[in-house]
Amino acid sequence: MRMRVLHTSDWHIGRRFKGVDLLDYQRKALEWLVSLIERERVDVLCVAGDVYDAPRPSAEAVRLFNEIFQRLGLMEINGHALQIVFTPGNHDSAARLGFGAALMRPNVHMRCDIAGIGTPVMVESADGERLAVYALPYLDPDLARPALQSLLGTMADGCGRADATDSRDADMVGTSGIAESSDAPETGGRNAGSHDTRTGKRHAEHTIQRSHEGVMRAALQVATADLAARRAEDPRLNAILMAHAFVSGAASSDSERNISVGGVDSVPAELFSNSGFDYLALGHLHRPQKVTIPMKSVSESRYQLGRTPQARYSGSLLAYS
Repeated sequence: MRMRVLHTSDWHIGRRFKGVDLLDYQRKALEWLVSLIERERVDVLCVAGDVYDAPRPSAEAVRLFNEIFQRLGLMEINGHALQIVFTPGNHDSAARLGFGAALMRPNVHMRCDIAGIGTPVMVESADGERLAVYALPYLDPDLARPALQSLLGTMADGCGRADATDSRDADMVGTSGIAESSDAPETGGRNAGSHDTRTGKRHAEHTIQRSHEGVMRAALQVATADLAARRAEDPRLNAILMAHAFVSGAASSDSERNISVGGVDSVPAELFSNSGFDYLALGHLHRPQKVTIPMKSVSESRYQLGRTPQARYSGSLLAYS
C-alpha cells in the first residue's frame, strides 16, 4: 500500500475577520481535518507554516492548538503512529511554536530551526517505501542569512553535506538561526566568514543576497546536497520539500501579510527546477493552487538531480478574504 501524505498550511488559529472571532469555525475545520486523516488513512501530515495568526497567540488559540495537536499526536494509521511535520510561517514565532520540541512524541517533528534544514524527517512504510521530508521554516532574508552562511561554511569545510544530525536533534529549537527581534544585526551581501559557536571554527566566506530568492537559494543548496547523498544510496527515495514562501506564478489574495524586501516578495519558480524533490508543499498563499515549476535540461540546472517537483499551495484552513 502506497504511503499517503496530507499537505496543509495557514491555519491562522486565533484570526479575526472584520472583528468576528473565528475560533469556533477554526475548531470545526480542524475537527474535520482530524476526521479526514482517519478516514483517508493518512501516514504523514505536513503543515507548512502559519499555525497561529500572531507571534503571541491568545490563551484560547493555544488551547485549541494543543487540543488538536494531542489528538493528532496519538493517532495510529495502519498500525503506525501518524508522522506530523510542522514548520513556522511568517505569522508564527518560531521559538514559541517549537518550545519543548525535544520532549514531544517521536512522531511529532517541529522543524523551527534553520540549523536542521539539511536533515530530513525520514518515514518508512510497512512495505519498505521511504520518504524524506525536508522542512524549511519561514526564511526572513535579514534573520536567516547568518545561520545559512554558517551552514554553507560547514558544507564547504566538509566538502559536501552540512552536519547530518539525528532527525530528533533537528527538531530542537536552538540559537542557530531563530531570531525573534527586528533589531537583529544587519548582514551585508558579503560575509567575511561565519563563526561556529559550537566548534570555535571560522568557516569560509559565502555571499547570500538580501532577498527571498537569496535565502531560498542558500537553503536549497543545503537540502539538495543532503538529498543527493541519500539518493546515491537509495535511488528510489521519495522526497518532499516544505516551504513557506511566495513562489512566482502563484496568485495571491488580500488576506496574506506583505513580506516584500526591497520591493520583491517572491522567489522565482525556476529556482526549484531539477532540484530532485518529488513534491513542493507550499504555505503562505491562501488560495489552493498548483504552481508550474519549469523543466530544465540537466546541463542548465544547478542541482543536477534530474527530478522537478510538482508544487502546490494547499490554501488556508478557512477562506480569510
